[in-house]
Amino acid sequence: MKKFLLMTLIGLLGWLGIACEPQDEVPPLPLPEPVLTCEDPLISEGAECVFPPLSATTQVPELIGAGFEPLDANHTYNFDVDTAVMYEINIRQYSEAGTFKALEADLPRLQDLGVDILWLMPIHPISETLRKGTLGSYYAIQDYRAINPEFGTMADFEDFLETAHALGFKVILDLVINHTGWDHAWVNDHPEYYTQVGGEIIHPAGTDWTDVADLNHANEDLVEALAAMTAFWIEKGVDGYRADVAGSVPRHVWEAVDEAIKAVNPDAFLLAEDNSVFDWFDIFNTNYGGWWLLHEMHQIANHGSDESGLVRYLNETHNRYLDGTFPLLFTTNHDVNSWEGTHEERLGNFTPLMQTLTFTLPGMPLLYSGQEADIETRLAFFEKDLIAWGDYQNTDFLKSLIALKDENPALYTTNVFQSTYLLEDQDFNVFSFVRTTQDHTNQVLVVANLTGSEKTVDVHLHAFRGIWNESQDDHLFPQIARLDLEPYEVRVFTKNAP
Repeated sequence: MKKFLLMTLIGLLGWLGIACEPQDEVPPLPLPEPVLTCEDPLISEGAECVFPPLSATTQVPELIGAGFEPLDANHTYNFDVDTAVMYEINIRQYSEAGTFKALEADLPRLQDLGVDILWLMPIHPISETLRKGTLGSYYAIQDYRAINPEFGTMADFEDFLETAHALGFKVILDLVINHTGWDHAWVNDHPEYYTQVGGEIIHPAGTDWTDVADLNHANEDLVEALAAMTAFWIEKGVDGYRADVAGSVPRHVWEAVDEAIKAVNPDAFLLAEDNSVFDWFDIFNTNYGGWWLLHEMHQIANHGSDESGLVRYLNETHNRYLDGTFPLLFTTNHDVNSWEGTHEERLGNFTPLMQTLTFTLPGMPLLYSGQEADIETRLAFFEKDLIAWGDYQNTDFLKSLIALKDENPALYTTNVFQSTYLLEDQDFNVFSFVRTTQDHTNQVLVVANLTGSEKTVDVHLHAFRGIWNESQDDHLFPQIARLDLEPYEVRVFTKNAP
């Protein structure tokens, strides 16, 4: 016990002695740097920061079609449909020659543009009886199995098709089986194939299409003949069809056509020129869903409408499709251009914004011959009227939109369902939304000024906050991001998960 007390005392004295000796000065520990919040409006670009918990005052984005579970269409594709862009070709007006040979020579330019599916307006001989204008309508067909001599020969078409396929294109033909021209052989040989009133064949009721005779689809022999004709072109290597006035042709006819062409090519592609029938996407891959969208674009450009029409379009159309099917979106086509006017006449300064929407809203974009041109003109429908190509000054803009779609899976064609979030921006004249992949690894933010005035808006990104890229520039956006918009401006940002 004494030994223990002695050792303790010695140790204590030793410690006191050491403590009394002068010591080297110990530097103070550095204070921890303050944690910067990414919500700080004064934070500099690129600074390290953390996000605080989401604020209850931030408006939660609205998911279009939340809870909707689409059925599977069971379509298969032998090309990359998700990045595909369709291009409609008006052969007569495309070149001075207006031939397959001239079109074939221009295919490398279209390949460089980045389009994938070439839709050819009708390529067949045009009826002379009751013809409209000098050259007539492509849609008044004299012979379904022949080539319009205005465009070349069958060999010319086959050469074009071979070259197009070698360059990676898919080629679809315009399929016109609601009516024929008046000097089609069936008018005399099979008058029972046509709709008759009082023993007389008539043109389609309720239209001014006096240059065509209405087909009677109740006739089983006619349906069989039409199905065989469609298989004929698929056997030649055509990849599918754009079905003209598809809603005027009964479903049983499309079932027969589908069976005939799928027997030759199970991946044959079908586009319906229709936006009124929605129970046939087991047959059709896509439709003219863009008709409604284009109407809303015109309302904004010409009547000062706000975003409500665009929101209504998204809310009421998302559940019309089966998984693997989608709407075709456009700002023009042959009908719109010839009968309603050019982009300048219809959309004016809104044109780039509206074209951007066709590449960023759910669906497949369509371009029409001449959208790349310097000066767009209304093309005459029944006469020769060459596209004024110039230096193709709109090409770079269109290529940028195509690249945007290619590089962002959120914009893929079949990413239709539960991929669009509407954002609160406290301004009905600004349209703000996010497109996202199902796993949220890729996102695209679009903010569009639907007026001719400057705008500053607070966009409620909520959980979509983070670092967004715009034209190679990174922007750190908090859950409420303030954005400035020029008149008619659309700003597009992209974000990928780390």
